Amino acid sequence: MTDIIICDDREEILTDLKEKLKTADVQGAHRILSYNNGKRMLEALEDNDFSEGIFILDIELGCCNGITLADKLLERFPDAQIIFMSGYDDYYEDVYDVNHIYFLQKPVREEALTKALAIAHNHLLEAKQNCFYVENKSGRFVVPYEQIFLFEKDKRKIVVRGKDGEELCCFYGRFGDIEDSLPGHFHRCHNSFIVNLSKTRTLGGNEFVLFDGRQVQVSRAYIRDSRIAFARYTDNMLHFGG
Repeated sequence: MTDIIICDDREEILTDLKEKLKTADVQGAHRILSYNNGKRMLEALEDNDFSEGIFILDIELGCCNGITLADKLLERFPDAQIIFMSGYDDYYEDVYDVNHIYFLQKPVREEALTKALAIAHNHLLEAKQNCFYVENKSGRFVVPYEQIFLFEKDKRKIVVRGKDGEELCCFYGRFGDIEDSLPGHFHRCHNSFIVNLSKTRTLGGNEFVLFDGRQVQVSRAYIRDSRIAFARYTDNMLHFGG
């Protein structure tokens, strides 16, 4: 579920947008939160159980600039979807200094709002398909699958490793909890390893050799399935020119 967060220093704008959101065709919406102060909004999101969201930000927020605010939001919540709004045309160029998906002209029309929300929702779905998400006491981690070389099981902990063995994040869990959610090019080759086949150079004997030169052991129980999975993956790459 997705939170929709509005920030505008004028209460009448907040009220109008909340009413429009109630009747707009919003997919996967969870809560509608509104703030009239950018700094207080950031503090509230830091203190609460916030996961992902669509932000509708006024550019002129009195003591706070909406573009600067969006930049801070993206640092803390990389998958945040930013929609700017303004009653002036002066900011059309400035907004491109920060990643956003739509610019709404005030007064906001319901048709334009619905279109912006649909784009934001689709971006969130694409992000989920391309990234691994995990939450723990340390925070929420969003790791693009293309950065992941393997998942390593260390007792009760799963370590997500990137190039040259870099630890991208870690969490407590079991491989069985995540296997079904991973893309097809991730393959379990050992009780302790799930390898990203797109980062694998060769499979020889009882080990995968990754593109960064590391060797990942393939256990006897998984060797046959690993050979089939690697052969199928490489055949697909040749077929599609990957």
